[in-house]
Amino acid sequence: VCTVIIQRRSRSQPIRMNLGRIISCERTKTAENTELIHRIPPRKRRVIFELEDERNALERVLLHFAHFPKKAEKIEENRYHIMVDYDKDDETEMVIRILSFGPMIKVVQPEHFINLIKERLRKQKSWER
Repeated sequence: VCTVIIQRRSRSQPIRMNLGRIISCERTKTAENTELIHRIPPRKRRVIFELEDERNALERVLLHFAHFPKKAEKIEENRYHIMVDYDKDDETEMVIRILSFGPMIKVVQPEHFINLIKERLRKQKSWER
């Protein structure tokens, strides 16, 4: 059994944890063992992409990213501009999630995220050989 101590900045702020990134876990006698509490500043990032709403893609994207803060704006008849906020630690997962929608999504910002997409596609192409 493992106790996770989390310090929240406010009660209204949700807590998100990626359990796959836990390196070690130690049992404590009390929750007052404050040396285990680390204040990690939030490392929020935002990705902005355009979505072509084919085969119900808008609904699927909104469901797929339901637990992330996001904003969607209609820019044309079947095109949407979508902003999704995420933690920096989840960047690789975000790349994979966005790529799963294929040509219906085009990332427009930030440039470093576009480069991550390109690099991931290069790696996938090199594995095909």
